[in-house]
Amino acid sequence: MKTLYIVLFIFIDLSFLPGFSQDTSPEIDSLISVLKSCSEKNRFDVLTRISDGYLNYSLDKSREYAIQSLDFAKRIKDKNKIATSDKKLGIIEYYAGNLEKGLQYFDESLKLYEELKDKKQICNVTNNIGLMQADLGNNQEAIKYYEKSMELDKELGDSTGVGLTIGNLATIYLNIGDYEKALKLYNQSLNIAKNSKDNPRIVSNLCNIGLVYHTWGKYTTAVTYYLDALKESEKENDPKVKAQILLNLGVIYYDWKNYNKALEYYKEAYEIQNSVKSYVDAAKTLMDIGVLYDKWGKDELAMDAYQKSLKICRGTENKYETAMILFNLATFYDTRNKSIEGLKYLKEALQIRKEIEDNRGIASCLNSMGNIYMKQDDYSEALSCFEESEKILKSVESMDLMMNNLLNFSDLYYDMGDYKKSRDYLYKYGVLRDSTFSANTQKELANLQTRYETDKKEKEIQLLNKDNELRQMEIKKKNEEMKKQRILIYSFVFGFIIILVFSVFLYRLYMQKKKANILLFEKNAQILQQNEEITAQRDEIEAQRDEIEAQRDHAEQQRDMIGHQKMEIESSIHYAKRIQTAVLPTKEIINQSVQDYFILFYPRDIVSGDFYWASRKCDQLVVAAADCTGHGVPGAFMSMLGVSFLNEIVNRLASSGTLDASEILNQLRNQIIFSLHQTGKEGGSKDGMDISLIILDMVPQNNSVSKSFKLQYAGANNPIYIVRQVKSLKVENADVILDELKPDKMPVGVHERQDISFTKKEIIIPEGSQIYLFSDGYADQFGGPKSSAGGKKFKYLQLKEKLLEWKDQSMEVQKENLDKTFQNWKGNLDQTDDVLLIGLKV
Repeated sequence: MKTLYIVLFIFIDLSFLPGFSQDTSPEIDSLISVLKSCSEKNRFDVLTRISDGYLNYSLDKSREYAIQSLDFAKRIKDKNKIATSDKKLGIIEYYAGNLEKGLQYFDESLKLYEELKDKKQICNVTNNIGLMQADLGNNQEAIKYYEKSMELDKELGDSTGVGLTIGNLATIYLNIGDYEKALKLYNQSLNIAKNSKDNPRIVSNLCNIGLVYHTWGKYTTAVTYYLDALKESEKENDPKVKAQILLNLGVIYYDWKNYNKALEYYKEAYEIQNSVKSYVDAAKTLMDIGVLYDKWGKDELAMDAYQKSLKICRGTENKYETAMILFNLATFYDTRNKSIEGLKYLKEALQIRKEIEDNRGIASCLNSMGNIYMKQDDYSEALSCFEESEKILKSVESMDLMMNNLLNFSDLYYDMGDYKKSRDYLYKYGVLRDSTFSANTQKELANLQTRYETDKKEKEIQLLNKDNELRQMEIKKKNEEMKKQRILIYSFVFGFIIILVFSVFLYRLYMQKKKANILLFEKNAQILQQNEEITAQRDEIEAQRDEIEAQRDHAEQQRDMIGHQKMEIESSIHYAKRIQTAVLPTKEIINQSVQDYFILFYPRDIVSGDFYWASRKCDQLVVAAADCTGHGVPGAFMSMLGVSFLNEIVNRLASSGTLDASEILNQLRNQIIFSLHQTGKEGGSKDGMDISLIILDMVPQNNSVSKSFKLQYAGANNPIYIVRQVKSLKVENADVILDELKPDKMPVGVHERQDISFTKKEIIIPEGSQIYLFSDGYADQFGGPKSSAGGKKFKYLQLKEKLLEWKDQSMEVQKENLDKTFQNWKGNLDQTDDVLLIGLKV
């Protein structure tokens, strides 16, 4: 369950959790006592302070005293106090999830502040209205109010307010998926905060920038900004802010599926929440603890966490979080085949989400309720739930819920026996399906840690070198001082000797010389001791340097070993490519059968999960284009099986009679299921392939006008395109069209519809027709004009347009055009999947 920051999966002992009562704080009790005896002059201020105090304990109590303050302000006809109370009630309703009612209070407050010409309060209320419009999904209205608030802040010279409003605008663009615009605005807000040295706003903007990169899937950059925010937050010593940043860091590692690392951050965040009595945040953390224990099958701990979290949220009247916990409890019971208990919690969660107008939550509840009714064979109720959810999702941009709803419809109609509708919804689901996770980001985070450790070692070495240089300078300085002292001493002694020659005080001069010698001896002893200490320090520094060099040598050895292993693996894969290429059919089979052809074949990882196959039996040419599960080495193994099975099946069928396209796919599916021991049970192998297969009769049909040929087609998830001429009664008038023969929506392999035969389609095509077989790699390639930002898919519609555009070109020229178009589209991005495209001209 994800919120603005995602609090999930923390291992802790729940037995020490304190009971959260709704007793008021001593400060509130004191204010209530004051209210009973206070003067009319102070009554409004006391009522307002009591309402503020209850905001963290009871929204109902906070609302009650805010209404009393409003009534009092109206009674004394003080517009400023009326506006203040309306604004406070708007904030309370916002926290309670009653957005429409909250907007009414804010509108009343805004009108009064405009009458009073209080620009500061007008700006504040306008910003709050923008926030509520954004939560209601009215983004354009929200932007309008934010811009008005920003203009007022500029007039007032309030740079902090401008930065706050820019941040709110950025949040809207983040929610609608315009990450570049959101980053631009958040950085503007960050610069304003830095210029005004507003550290809390600096921390907030760093977190928000991290959240943008996190949502965008750029985890490494997100971690960098979160760590910067954590460092800045330590200056303010605000435990709640620190806890939220720790939660955001935990989310990164959760999305990375590194649950142990995420656990460290979540546990630290929970301890902070518990210590500062942040009850609502603690409840959210407990809810996610329940999700974790539920995931790991620790039912008692999961239920204990859910119930305690629910108790806290109901006590604080936090409806949104209460609905989320009820939803989790329903899921808990449903997964344990206790659908009646699960349905009870879902209905309660649905009622709350309707009260707070949480459309996404309503759709989630309806989908889950429909699934439970479907399990109970109550198809009418299930259909009603799914249809109501579908209506709501038309106004909510939620790809995951829309995909889930389409699958639910498909499963429901399948259970009801309406296979056509089931297939239609399954097709709609396939169009929306997409995967976005990048495995390379985990390596980037590991590189960050390595760079951090390396920098740390280098700084230690630099520090040791600086210390050594300082010591050498001190030794040099002391030696120079000693030299000067010796010169002075010798001069002094020499002078006394001269005086001794010319003086009668020989004895006195002798005693002075003796004293000077004693002092010199002491100085020499001190110098000797200092030299010994410096030598010991130098030896210690050299030992540390030797240890660092040893660690460096060890790291270089590991790097060389990894490089050698990588070279051996790549050599093995290249050899595997030679084997795979050898088992593919020779191009002469096709070359002897059709006028012109091409094969465009780009493995993504040296060896390919896509493969092409062809065979000629008497006067029939059989051609197939297949896309196996996976790519690289796993896909190549499947392709080898596919080629072997197709050779065996076609040879067997050709010897016994006429070839049939659907029967070839049926037998191929049986071979794969039998060979891979597929049972369809959870955890078992589900490998298979998508394939398009044609059988072209090489003997022309009888036709007085022109030659034509009979074509059979059968497909598993992969269609074929046919570009042909359609002639009118006048021979000179002809149109070129592109026909798409659609496949069966099931793979060649284990599937819920594996007992259904593949469909055979037959068509007569004129001489000169162009047939195209392909996998999904070409159409699914990411790239285009905005490839630097992730790009978009090439898509099948654009492929059709290109094939029609090049219809008059030879197959060789078409291949060159397809190759050039693919490379230009891909640009600097990685190849998404194996690519296979076959063109035949009869």
